[in-house]
Amino acid sequence: MKRRGNPPNEVGANTAMIDRKQSKEFRMAMRPAFVDGDEESDAKVVEHQNVRTFERVAKALAEERFHEVAPLVTDDIEFAWFGPPDLPFTRRGRGAPLLLGAIEQLFYKMESQAPLVQFLVAQGDRVVMIAEERGIFKDSRQPYYWKMAQACRFREGRICQVHVLVADIDEETAPACPCQIDASRIR
Repeated sequence: MKRRGNPPNEVGANTAMIDRKQSKEFRMAMRPAFVDGDEESDAKVVEHQNVRTFERVAKALAEERFHEVAPLVTDDIEFAWFGPPDLPFTRRGRGAPLLLGAIEQLFYKMESQAPLVQFLVAQGDRVVMIAEERGIFKDSRQPYYWKMAQACRFREGRICQVHVLVADIDEETAPACPCQIDASRIR
């Protein structure tokens, strides 16, 4: 598959796996995305707890502290990533060790990751996020730009299921998303 997006010098000079500034903005946008348009969000105690756990996972990944994800997921977590067949990561499995290995495998194949939350919804035991991400594949030095939907299910405050749908997008022809989140609206 041809990788599309900005040339490497436009993705960012930072060659860390995740662009730290962009990652912080990504995490900071989660809570405003969750409460955006929901006047009753303050009453959703379980949903707030699940979003906080989701944020903690994102923070641990952004800081390359993969071992900190383990206590945030169940031992029997089920995961599946759906997308183009040549995306370089383990597709599905069950169990925290397999998930953590797959995450590490994925993150070590990319750099200058710059994710952006478009919206996040939490209802009961589920959190669903739509986001986009730019970055560079280390092996080919090719930039990528993709949209993703991530759905997590929680049990007793920990993630027990995660499904991610990734679509490789031609940035030049993709429509702009009108639902960007303003992180300055954090309560």
